[in-house]
Amino acid sequence: MEKRTILAILLCLAIWLVWQALFLETPPPPPIEAEPEKQIEAQAEVKKEVAPREAERPAEKIAVLETNLYRTEISSRGAALRSVILKDYRARDEHKGVLNREEDLVSSKEE
Repeated sequence: MEKRTILAILLCLAIWLVWQALFLETPPPPPIEAEPEKQIEAQAEVKKEVAPREAERPAEKIAVLETNLYRTEISSRGAALRSVILKDYRARDEHKGVLNREEDLVSSKEE
């Protein structure tokens, strides 16, 4: 290797080590508590408080977005698309030619 390459690598390493020593602080270790049983009890109480909230689910709401070109229904559960209807959709039929009709692309309505 060339002397310049080795010198550049050593210089970068020296700068990195000095930076670590001067500017980065090591986080203090977490305090050690003598009574882990109280921590376990406190965690159990928190879990008991959270559990009833998970059981309650609000009623599903359907948001409808309608324009001149399409109509979309979006559920409040996971923001799922329930229906996407194209209003100005032109379908091609073998016997009748081009048809203008509304086409539902998703149709995941739970009925």
